[in-house]
Amino acid sequence: MDQGNQKLRLPSPADRLEQIIAVCDRFEAVWLAGQQPNIEDYLSGDQSSRRAVLVELLRIDLEYRIKSGISLPLESYITRFPELAEGENGVADATALAGAGRELVMGRGRRL
Repeated sequence: MDQGNQKLRLPSPADRLEQIIAVCDRFEAVWLAGQQPNIEDYLSGDQSSRRAVLVELLRIDLEYRIKSGISLPLESYITRFPELAEGENGVADATALAGAGRELVMGRGRRL
């Protein structure tokens, strides 16, 4: 078969979900080891899933910061990751992040 005629195989939604879960698991493992991971270190250049990975990492980061008593204003996430406020999903992502923070502070978030 001529390699020039081969189509590039795009990852399936299940493959993307698996990749997101794996990244989040690695990120959370660092928190569980008593360290504070840097979100930027876990973001890949793959733009197709970057936003989904970013939002999930932010939720995990926020959860562990609150449970550890480490203060970080939500606005600092927007400053570091301006794409959260851009595009049609921007407001929804920022709102979801703020909602997750409120739920964790009020004790309704995921239990560690």
